Amino acid sequence: MIINIIKMFKKTLYIEFYIVKLVFDCVFRNTLYIISEKLKKFFLFLFAIFILYTVLRLSKPNYYFRNIFFVYFK
Repeated sequence: MIINIIKMFKKTLYIEFYIVKLVFDCVFRNTLYIISEKLKKFFLFLFAIFILYTVLRLSKPNYYFRNIFFVYFK
């Protein structure tokens, strides 16, 4: 009798633990995915600005575009 109660308790504990783990995994992975997507977009944006900045810095005769760039980002 007591052994059966302990077995049932262990089973319910396992099931509860599994449900909590499942919910936590789902929520945690989803938030991590959203955060990583936002960071990816942000770093791509920074990388694009960096490339644009270096291209504009290297093309020294082209002062017109450089001035537009500096006025726009200041």
